[in-house]
Amino acid sequence: TAALTLGLVSFNPKVPNFWLAFIAINLLFTCVAEEALFRGLLQTKLSQIITSTRPALLAPIMTAAVFALAHFAGGINYVLVSFIAGLGYGYIFYKTQRLEWAIICHWLVNVFHFFLFTYPMLSKI
Repeated sequence: TAALTLGLVSFNPKVPNFWLAFIAINLLFTCVAEEALFRGLLQTKLSQIITSTRPALLAPIMTAAVFALAHFAGGINYVLVSFIAGLGYGYIFYKTQRLEWAIICHWLVNVFHFFLFTYPMLSKI
């Protein structure tokens, strides 16, 4: 919704002939790698550093900010959308303490984005 509102993507349902390769590569090389780094390593370490006297959700918020900055090449709107997505993935990891759920959620967002919207975003004119 945020990406549509910001004009980053448009509705564009499709099934490209390389769809199977995309979903496999995206799962293994994008979602697993990013979630292992951002949630599995960074969020876990930040959670260990942050004491119980501080807000419990500070680690997922900080991790989402770093995740967003990692997507800076797409522009400021892409950073905002990535931050929102990072909050979701971080919250799922925070609540479940299972990296698999963050990976699956990230992958499903990417797969729905791939099949239903312009991917990765609209071309700049």
